[in-house]
Amino acid sequence: MSLPPWDFGSDHERGAFVAWVNAELDRFDGLVTGRFNHRSATEASVADLLSLPAAKATAGRPTETDAHRERAGQNAALRDAALLRWMFKRYWPGRNRPMEDCANAFRIASARHQRALPLNLRTAGRQDAQAERELRAAHALKRAYDRSTDTPGRRVATDDLAHLATLPGYLFADHYTGDKKSG
Repeated sequence: MSLPPWDFGSDHERGAFVAWVNAELDRFDGLVTGRFNHRSATEASVADLLSLPAAKATAGRPTETDAHRERAGQNAALRDAALLRWMFKRYWPGRNRPMEDCANAFRIASARHQRALPLNLRTAGRQDAQAERELRAAHALKRAYDRSTDTPGRRVATDDLAHLATLPGYLFADHYTGDKKSG
């Protein structure tokens, strides 16, 4: 497991970066199940934890957390944005992407919670409109994140981040790349 490069020049590389980040966020979902399972993440084998499936509802995790009960899209996206910001700060410290870049943490979190158009409806005009909607949704998500209002999504993110901070460093991708810039 290695970190994808932060600097890329093509849409293909950008897509690979976003796919890797989404897979790592899904793996984080598996790691935070330690908050809900009796067997902690430190007791599980490293191989088990690194190969956790990228499932939306991970075993042991409540299917209806506070973040997903009311206004699921905004709360779930807020939780994902907080985890993505933590991931970006850990793996690429001091680096930021502009909001217009689809590899921005808020854009990725927002896109995860937007329904994709079926393939037969993907025309250039519709894709442009979809990209504009995603950008507006990402800006709205950033405003909600910056408000620091106590919401179910923020509470779940805080608990998830506190749990991730207790896990040993060898469970994270920066450990395998030899990048010791972050904790």
